[in-house]
Amino acid sequence: SLMNEGVEIELDHFQFSDLTHDELIVDKAILLEAVKRDGEQLRCGSDELRDDPDVVLTAVTKKGEALRHASKRLRSERKIVLAAVMD
Repeated sequence: SLMNEGVEIELDHFQFSDLTHDELIVDKAILLEAVKRDGEQLRCGSDELRDDPDVVLTAVTKKGEALRHASKRLRSERKIVLAAVMD
């Protein structure tokens, strides 16, 4: 899978909507790029990345509703919740 091998891909042509539920993004750099464009792409991240403060903060800053895709731990982090409601 392109996600696991660290292969560079052209994100403009990559369709995140084509991912199936078992094709979660495990590469932090790829997910960060995706959530910079659309915070809702956090839903495509692995459990580990949805618990990564950098990734989640980037996502909720772009789109506050992405908070629902964050780990339970980060959904209660003050800094992240504030960023989400400031969107």
